[in-house]
Amino acid sequence: MLYGVWRSSEQPATVLDGPVTALVAPKPGATTDQPTSSSPAASSQPPSTAPATGAGRGPGVTEPGGRVAARPDASGDLEVVAWVRLSRPLREVALALPQDFGITPVARPTVVDLQAVADGQVVAVPDNGTVRQRVNLVLPQPADTLQLRYRLVDAVQRSRPAPPGRALIMLAPLKVEALAALPVTVQVSGARVTNLTCPLLPQPQQLCGRQDAQAWFTPALAADQAVVIVQADLPNPT
Repeated sequence: MLYGVWRSSEQPATVLDGPVTALVAPKPGATTDQPTSSSPAASSQPPSTAPATGAGRGPGVTEPGGRVAARPDASGDLEVVAWVRLSRPLREVALALPQDFGITPVARPTVVDLQAVADGQVVAVPDNGTVRQRVNLVLPQPADTLQLRYRLVDAVQRSRPAPPGRALIMLAPLKVEALAALPVTVQVSGARVTNLTCPLLPQPQQLCGRQDAQAWFTPALAADQAVVIVQADLPNPT
């Protein structure tokens, strides 16, 4: 197991009035209710190099903040694209994995294959694109827009007993420290997603997933609360 205590069922329930804390060993005083919603399949389209259709406005695109799009593959690893719009141009940007997950993880996700572009210019990344701790990106010139693309690995917990492919995935996007006071939205596509949970929100708000024709998504979150647990049936290998 990659994460602490979790529960699963053969079919996801349909009750939508409680928080979800599966895939976790909860903090003292938290509940351990199992995932609670089900829904039709989301779009199978992967993140592209631009925000998805219908996502052309909002944080990270037309106003300061961030937008994160993720797609799980058959193994449960996540392909992630993040669009960032800063409040002012910066010459250097600090990135880090979240340290507070709102839960007690046994293992922590790792970022690999990081690529970055700032105001349209390619940015050199350290350690061959692997991020396990805080790193600084030195930009070619001061910039206020940034696009990041990477894989998030070691973030999946297969549900057992459960139908093949059912899993819980911790989507813990890279934190851009300059976004600390700005909003971030998160969307997930490419698997049969049945629920999103935001474990760092107050308990009544933790069941945070919404769905449109293309993907599941969260409301705008504070950047330091943008950790999402995805309940999904993973796609078959191709």
